[in-house]
Amino acid sequence: MDRIRIKICGITTRPGTAKIMVPTLTYVAERGYDSYLICQPCDNFRNGSISPITYIPVEMGRGAVSPIEVIKCTYRLYKIFKNQRFDVVQYASSNAGLYASIAAWLAHVPVRIFCQWGVPYTDYTGFKLKFFKFLEYFTCLLSTSVQPDSHLNRAWAISEGLFKPNKGVVLGKGSAQGVSLQRFDIKKKSIWREEIRKRYQIDENVRVFSFVGRIVPQKGVNELLESFIRIGRNDTFLFVLGAPDEIESLNQDLLSKVRTMKNVVFTGSVSNPECYLAASDFFVLPSYREGFPNTILEAGALGIPSIVTRINGMVDLIVDGETGFVCEIKSVDTLFDCMVRALALTKEEYYNMSNRVYETVKNDFNAEYIKECFYQNRQQLVRDSRS
Repeated sequence: MDRIRIKICGITTRPGTAKIMVPTLTYVAERGYDSYLICQPCDNFRNGSISPITYIPVEMGRGAVSPIEVIKCTYRLYKIFKNQRFDVVQYASSNAGLYASIAAWLAHVPVRIFCQWGVPYTDYTGFKLKFFKFLEYFTCLLSTSVQPDSHLNRAWAISEGLFKPNKGVVLGKGSAQGVSLQRFDIKKKSIWREEIRKRYQIDENVRVFSFVGRIVPQKGVNELLESFIRIGRNDTFLFVLGAPDEIESLNQDLLSKVRTMKNVVFTGSVSNPECYLAASDFFVLPSYREGFPNTILEAGALGIPSIVTRINGMVDLIVDGETGFVCEIKSVDTLFDCMVRALALTKEEYYNMSNRVYETVKNDFNAEYIKECFYQNRQQLVRDSRS
C-alpha cells in the first residue's frame, strides 16, 4: 500500500450507536490504523476516554430534518473529510449515512462503507415509504460498499433494489460487533443468577422473562406487557431493562396494570445487563423492526434462548423450537403462545435449547472473530482502492 498507516473514521448520529463501532475501531487502531469516531457531542467520549480512537464531536440532526439541516450537517462532515483525508469512512443510521455518504463522495474518500444495521422505511406507507426508500437507495449508491448485519438482511436489501449483489458484504455470519464472551461469561452465570434472584426474592422455580432495550411501542413492549398479564401466573417474573425516558409512549392502561404487579420490575438503565440475563430463563424482544440486535447474542452467550418476532436478523439466530421461539410482528396472540410454549418446556428440552443457542453464538458470533473479519475486510477494501 502507498501509505503505511490507514486512516479510518466511523460516523453515527447517536452516541449509543457510536459505541457499537468502538471495539472494531479500537481493534484496527491496535494494528496500526489511525482511528477516528464522529457523533453528536458526548461527554463519555471526551478526554481520551476511547483512546486510541480520536473523537470528533459534530452536531447532527436526527429524525425528520429539513433540507437546510442536511446541507449544514453534510458541509460540517465534508470539511473534516477534506482536512483529514481518510482512507476509509464508514457510517451507520439513516441520517448519518445520508450526510456522510454525500460528504465522503464530495471529498473523494476512496472507501465509503454504509453499515446497514436496519432499514427504517419498512415502518412507512405511501409517499413517505417511497421517499425514505429513495434516501436509503441514494446512500447505498454513493457508498463503495454496503454491509448489512445479517445475510437475510442482505438478501432482502438486494431484492428491494437498494444495491447490487457485488456491493453488499456481510462480515462473517453477521452482526455489527459480535458478543464478548469475556463479558458475557457463561462460567459466571450461576453466580450472577443467584445474586439477582436473591436481590429480588425470586425463587429458583420461578420462570423469568427479560427485556433489554428502548421502552417504546416499536420494540413490542406493549405486546410483551399484555402477553405477560395474560399469562397470569405467580410462578413467572418479568424484568424490563432500559431508560425510562420514553416510557410514557406506551399504552398507559397496560402500564398502570403492570405497575401494580409484584412480579414485573422496571429496572431503568443498568450497567450490568449480563447479570439480569443470567437470572432469566428467556429473553424477549418482540420488536417491529431490527437489524441484527446484539441483545439476543448477549442472551445466547449465557445460554438464554430468545423469543423474537419474525424479522430478518432476529431469525438469522433464532430458529423456532430450536434456539428459541418466533412470533409474528404486533401479535399479542402469537407472542403469548410462544411464552406459553417456553413455560411448557421440560428440563431436558430447555437444556437442549439453551445449549444449542450457546454453541451457535460461541462458534459464529464471538466478538474477537468479528473484529478480525472487520480488519481483513478493511485491509482488502483499501488494497483494492489503491490498485
